[in-house]
Amino acid sequence: MFRKFSAWIIVPCYNEEKRLSIKLFTEFLASHQDIGICFVNDGSHDRTIRVLENIQKEFPTQVALLNSRKNRGKAEAVRSGFFYVSQLSYSQYIGFWDADLATPLSEIEDFIQILNSNKNIIIASGSRISRMGALIERTFLRNLEGKIFAILSSFVLGLKFRDTQCGAKVIERETALKIFTAPFISRWCFDVEIFARLRNLLGQTRVKETIYEVPLQQWKEIPESKIRFKDSMKMILDLGRIFIHYRGRSRHETFYL
Repeated sequence: MFRKFSAWIIVPCYNEEKRLSIKLFTEFLASHQDIGICFVNDGSHDRTIRVLENIQKEFPTQVALLNSRKNRGKAEAVRSGFFYVSQLSYSQYIGFWDADLATPLSEIEDFIQILNSNKNIIIASGSRISRMGALIERTFLRNLEGKIFAILSSFVLGLKFRDTQCGAKVIERETALKIFTAPFISRWCFDVEIFARLRNLLGQTRVKETIYEVPLQQWKEIPESKIRFKDSMKMILDLGRIFIHYRGRSRHETFYL
């Protein structure tokens, strides 16, 4: 039986047996009992599910586990996790976090604090902005790719972003469930698609008041997570699909595809 949490965090996992930091997850859970974590095993071929089951056994009232035998991609893994936890127990917010913990779990507190302090904010989205006082570890090439992609995403959305692709986001619950109603059309850029759906839901003007890019205090590039060149090309093609698909769509057309 799960209690009421301030937030549920969805963690999609695919072949994470050797990479998942059990220590960091268990330490966070022990010190943040107002936050629940739902691991979604997305058709892993290794023993990821066993690792996740062990974490759940240690925190049975705080950790949920959703197991998919088929790999459906990050977008659908996160989407299924959102609806799963919404039925388990109430939480004011639902978010998702990359399993590699490139963004430390400790950052979740800042995201929730921002959402609590301003009721106009609906989405707190991590932004990997290099600056004094922050430890953002990215290679020059990865940083350049990120800047180019942010420019393209901003054009597609008609909204100015510094970073759309950071795998750390927390969203107000009721809005999140609306945004995740229909399957995403993009496998590679569903973060951008989230913002496109919110824009169509609220309108081009109001949406600007509801998204907060959270400057991360720490982010570390994980070598095994590097995006290949052909993946970058797929992401650009997906941006085109998102631009065409959501342009001029009504609220009803956006959420009932």
